Amino acid sequence: MDRDREGIRTSKTQSKLKNPIEKNRIGKRSPSKKGGEAPFESIHLQWKRFLQGLPPEGPLRNVILESWRRSRADGIDPAPSQLSPRRITEDDLQARLDTNRELVDIAALHLDWISSSLAQILHAVFLVDRDGIVLYATGNDSRMRESFHVEPGYDWSERKMGTNAVGTALAGNQAIAVSGPEHFIQLFHHYACTGVPIHANGQVVGAIGIGTPVADGHPERMILTSHTAYVIEQELMHRQTASQAESIKAEAMMLLSNSLDYKTILSIIARLVVPRLADWCIIDMVEENQLIVRCAVAHADPSKSTLAHDLRHQSLNPDVPYGAPRVTRTGRSELYPEISDLAKKEGASDERHFRLIQQMNAISGMVVPIPGRGRVMGAITFISAESGRRYNRVDLALAEDLARRAGLAIENAQLYRAAQEEIAERKRTQEALRRSEERFRQVSESGIVSLAFFDLTGRITDANDAFLKMIDFTREELLEGKVRWDQLTPPEWMERTRQAVQEFKTRGRCTPYEKEYFRKDGTRFWGLFGGAMLESGAEGVAFVVDITERKRAEAALRNSREQLQAILDNTTAVVYLMSIDHRFMMVNRQFERLFDLKKAEVDGKSIDDLFPKEVADAFRANNENVLEAEHALEFEEEVPLVDGVHVYLSMKVPLFDQTGKPYAICGISSDITDRKRMEETLRQKTREAEEASRAKSQFVSIISHELRTPLNAIIGYSGLLKRPEFTERPGKRSEMNDRIYYNAHILLELINNLLNLNRMEAGQMPVEAETVFLADVVGGIVENLRPMGEEKGLKVAFINEDGPLPIHSDSKKIEQIVTNLISNAIKFTDHGAVTVRLSDRSAEQRAVIEVSDTGIGIGEGDLPRLFEPFYQADPSDTRSYEGTGLGLSIVKKFTELLGGTVRVASTLGAGATFTLSLPYERKPPS
Repeated sequence: MDRDREGIRTSKTQSKLKNPIEKNRIGKRSPSKKGGEAPFESIHLQWKRFLQGLPPEGPLRNVILESWRRSRADGIDPAPSQLSPRRITEDDLQARLDTNRELVDIAALHLDWISSSLAQILHAVFLVDRDGIVLYATGNDSRMRESFHVEPGYDWSERKMGTNAVGTALAGNQAIAVSGPEHFIQLFHHYACTGVPIHANGQVVGAIGIGTPVADGHPERMILTSHTAYVIEQELMHRQTASQAESIKAEAMMLLSNSLDYKTILSIIARLVVPRLADWCIIDMVEENQLIVRCAVAHADPSKSTLAHDLRHQSLNPDVPYGAPRVTRTGRSELYPEISDLAKKEGASDERHFRLIQQMNAISGMVVPIPGRGRVMGAITFISAESGRRYNRVDLALAEDLARRAGLAIENAQLYRAAQEEIAERKRTQEALRRSEERFRQVSESGIVSLAFFDLTGRITDANDAFLKMIDFTREELLEGKVRWDQLTPPEWMERTRQAVQEFKTRGRCTPYEKEYFRKDGTRFWGLFGGAMLESGAEGVAFVVDITERKRAEAALRNSREQLQAILDNTTAVVYLMSIDHRFMMVNRQFERLFDLKKAEVDGKSIDDLFPKEVADAFRANNENVLEAEHALEFEEEVPLVDGVHVYLSMKVPLFDQTGKPYAICGISSDITDRKRMEETLRQKTREAEEASRAKSQFVSIISHELRTPLNAIIGYSGLLKRPEFTERPGKRSEMNDRIYYNAHILLELINNLLNLNRMEAGQMPVEAETVFLADVVGGIVENLRPMGEEKGLKVAFINEDGPLPIHSDSKKIEQIVTNLISNAIKFTDHGAVTVRLSDRSAEQRAVIEVSDTGIGIGEGDLPRLFEPFYQADPSDTRSYEGTGLGLSIVKKFTELLGGTVRVASTLGAGATFTLSLPYERKPPS
């Protein structure tokens, strides 16, 4: 505000100095150019002419036109009419004086001082409220006060050309001086007037005006008016702040004294200062872990509830260099008369927090610590936004006082809460003690537990009826001192009793233990003893529970377990007990023998500790199945042992507790490895028998087919030869004889193959080794079989690039092998070629014969069984290709007999290649 006023004063002063007319106003009036006419009278005449529609003339033309533009731009009516303020009623005036009493008191004091300082010149000074109504006026220029109604109750809000500096200052919210050539007062009444608005809490509450003769219209009048308005504002602010502070303090004291909950206290503080002292109030508290937690957010604008919610739940970075985090670290208040963008940015904990701060539209702020005993408990942040308030040191002092009161109230609340908790705890303790004593008395009198009081000498000083009944003594005998611990204790238990006494002395209590006691008649019983010394330390209380029956039951159970363990240890089955989390609880001796482990090494171990992962996983799955089924199940389980993997038949049974929940699994496992092997052998024999039966059936089917075909031909042709008509046709008879011979040759070949196969199976096939020139043998076979291929339109080729290739082997068997391979190639090839290639593998000392065709090929599933006797890819009677299924079987057996190998490579529909490899020197198979 001071800077704004200073700018206005400067600009107004400069405009005065630039105006040529003003030079004559500061000093004496200059003589008239026409008959002593004053300059302002000339301006007056020119101005009136201009308003009547006549253009201005002479050197004043530009001055008058510029004045007109300024007036219109400022919203001032440039018509030079007489100011006619209206007067309000006396009641309205009195109401306004009451409402603005503090402003009037302060302004009157300062306006009277100004009036006394201006006593040497004519003047009028006055105060108007925000509506322009004069509330106070003084001065020694009665003519001006009467002419212009500078009296309380008159309305000076009218804004006309040159008539009302105060009204113009109110309307424009800025200082103004009526001193230009366009101002009516100076032109017609020889007065200059300055007006300056007065602000409080960012709002215009009134204005002051100072009027003086034109000849005395120095620029210092504007400075004086502005300064006076500023002083009034400051004193008004201080008074209002002080009054507000006292009000807030009094209200805070009353509200805070009525609450002992610190969260309620924080909420009270936040609501108390908004909107009287701030538009936003934020309270942050420091937790024990030094984290800053936002506890309260209050705001004046109801439309910003969402923003307040987001601020309430914003997490804070305790290390930022501005705001509450810094104040909680340093313990010193911070005042921000103007909140800069840098402070907003640096005071934000993150980008989201920065955006929230920007939405607050904060103008001014202050942050004060909430002091505690030797520490800072938190911080209160005051933000001015919509109100436009600028905080100063006075406001900061009030905020610090509120924070101190809040801190004191919080500490009182914490002390009260601690005291209340202590009182409540004491009451709970007393009530618990009372209930405990009541329960102890009831237990003692009920006889449920045997109780006895004793001293450290061993004398039993008191006991309940249950204890006396247990040891078979009377209360009279107890009172006579005839009942002592040492008399009730057998000799072998005296040392343990002395240890218990020592424990009473050193620890004030005795850990319960079991021992035997004497009754009055000398019989024994088992008791569970325990006790503690009373607060006096000279006497203690003990309980004794008769556990004789339990001991007997334990002995019986122990005997039963020993008998059961003996049975389990002498069985050949593996027996074990396992918890539901798959840990061993008990195993028998057979388990120990199998896995070479002792019981102590197994107890508590899981199946994962003792077995490989895949075995443990299988065991676990079986156990889970048993627990889920809730009844016995049988499994076959594989267990790795030293001599290999054994198969066990395991019966697993879930065990249930009294509530019906499973707590263990009992397993009984028997080794069935030999049985499984026998079963597998039997299955294998069964498969072999079934395969033999199948092979036999297939053999009979194939042989019958292969025998029936040539026999039918022989029988048919023989019958034809007996007919008379063929006796006279020798050519026809010769053809039929040839066919009979051909079919007889087929029968002979079939029989020979069967005999050869049988001899090889029996190991009676001889080998007649000699020097064999493979090129001659293979080439001759190709030449003999080429016509058969050419009949089908096939190209039969023989390729030999390595010479005669002599080897030492059986030529007859080589001939049969090669013949069978080439015949098969021609039989299963309908178009294309059959190629026979002979090659020398000297590095391997072998000769290789390859027979390739472009025929139907062999399926992948048929390749493994291709060399089996009687095997055919198509075993049906309607198959496209005839044959016994013995050819390739004989090829393989003859090849192995000669020490060679035969391999086949084929793709269905793309032909086949048989590779025969024979050694240079035949070696009999091992």
